Amino acid sequence: MFDLALRIIFLINFIIAQSITQKYGLYFNHFLKDSTETHNSELVLSGSDNNITAYYGFYTHHLTDGDANNDNFAKGIIFKRWLIGHSINSWGNHSLIVGRLFYIKQKYFSSKVFAEFKFSIAVASGYGDYSNLPIAKGLTLGFIPSICAGYRLSDDLELGFDFIWLPTPNIGVVNFGVMIRKALKNRTN
Repeated sequence: MFDLALRIIFLINFIIAQSITQKYGLYFNHFLKDSTETHNSELVLSGSDNNITAYYGFYTHHLTDGDANNDNFAKGIIFKRWLIGHSINSWGNHSLIVGRLFYIKQKYFSSKVFAEFKFSIAVASGYGDYSNLPIAKGLTLGFIPSICAGYRLSDDLELGFDFIWLPTPNIGVVNFGVMIRKALKNRTN
């Protein structure tokens, strides 16, 4: 009975979040559009849904535990602001990550050098008996801010170094990695 009540509460929270998104969607869309504008809008690849971003994390550090989990092989793909990823989590389990990129602000400092801030929300599996979600054991919800310093390699290709912070009850985990973003060609028939 308690489990059912938790699932109903989660469903109600989800419906409320959806209604807020619908109610303020135009504001969010304007904010997102504005966040990727620069003095030359042709520079920005992040402002288009017609791109794909790949990420590979090569260094992980647990802030309060003082240890590293450098064999986690974190990797992910973002397409149309949806993300999917995989890693070996600090419990030693395979972790599938599914989420949504909600915010990205990219700023070019020259025609080649840029910085960006991203914020995603994702659910990850593989956490044993632990869960911070009422829907199932082993699932955890993550609020994921990240910053990136990057370089434009060509008109349709960006390379960056990402710093990702995964908040946890013990301050968090940081991950450093490489990001590559490719603008996709529009298909015309």
